[in-house]
Amino acid sequence: MKSITIKDVAQLAGVSTATVSRALNRDASVKPKTQHLIEDACKRLGYSMDRAARRLRTGQTQVIAFLMHREDPSDKFLRQLLLGITDRLLLDDYHLIIIPEQEISELGSIEYLKKSRTCDGVILTHTKQLDVRVQWLAAQQVPFITHGQTAHAFNHAFVDYDHHDFLTGACKVLSNDGASRIAVLLPPIDRFDTQLMARQIKLIDEEVTESSITAVNNFPPDMKALDLTAWAIAAGKDFDGVVCYTDIFVNGLITGFRESHRRIGDDIHIATRVHGLSSSHLSDDVRSFHQDLYEDGRLLAEGIVTQLKSPSIETTKVLSKPKIYFECEKVLV
Repeated sequence: MKSITIKDVAQLAGVSTATVSRALNRDASVKPKTQHLIEDACKRLGYSMDRAARRLRTGQTQVIAFLMHREDPSDKFLRQLLLGITDRLLLDDYHLIIIPEQEISELGSIEYLKKSRTCDGVILTHTKQLDVRVQWLAAQQVPFITHGQTAHAFNHAFVDYDHHDFLTGACKVLSNDGASRIAVLLPPIDRFDTQLMARQIKLIDEEVTESSITAVNNFPPDMKALDLTAWAIAAGKDFDGVVCYTDIFVNGLITGFRESHRRIGDDIHIATRVHGLSSSHLSDDVRSFHQDLYEDGRLLAEGIVTQLKSPSIETTKVLSKPKIYFECEKVLV
């Protein structure tokens, strides 16, 4: 059977394909009478099963856009998050598109999404303190949810890692392992979670009385493993315990400590957040606190779908708990 195309719709409606395209995109320049003719042609031809025709009828695309951060050093982070998102969206017949952030403008990609009416909602990651993307989406009343929080005064939907539980658990584990001078290596200074963790470290320092805890956040925004290697050689000698906010840089730390003739798990102890539920890429001496990114993705999708289907329901705000890996038992709890 011949598939129905936009050309067939245009021919039946007696308009150009360009006019049909504008109508499918809800362009205000299309007259109401013409819009009705095109809608009727779509119904008569059975073109209504297409997402574009659904948009013509309801104004909805059944599409969610994921704004991809360009400089994330971990492909694993993105892959697991996207699997969780797509598996959940399929339950409500939503589709996911991935839009890379523009290099020149932080707002470029989401402005395009709004102008082209490509999607019903947006998922953002790598949030900053006063994130201009979040502010713009809220002002434009575009449904969105973020992976991470912001410092904006207005409420918005988010799914975030429970940094307090992670930091408390990591510092206590290192203290129990014998560390008395613990450095907490934080993300780049413009990230919201950096400020969040820095505030919480002051509280945790009072809870973990056996050890002194120092926040270290003087790394460049484009931090690489080599930066951690250099830090371990130069400043790492002042500490016997290190908490790293991501496992991506742990092997860089280990390289620096080994070059300084320090033994991991003996005279230097390391704890880290791990993106995912496997720590096979790390030394057995590294204490692992796992972030279930698949579950985070599922929760992000659940949150954006809830906004679209039930706008009156309370805004999604979820803190996902760390899953702690015990080497002796080989289990996650």
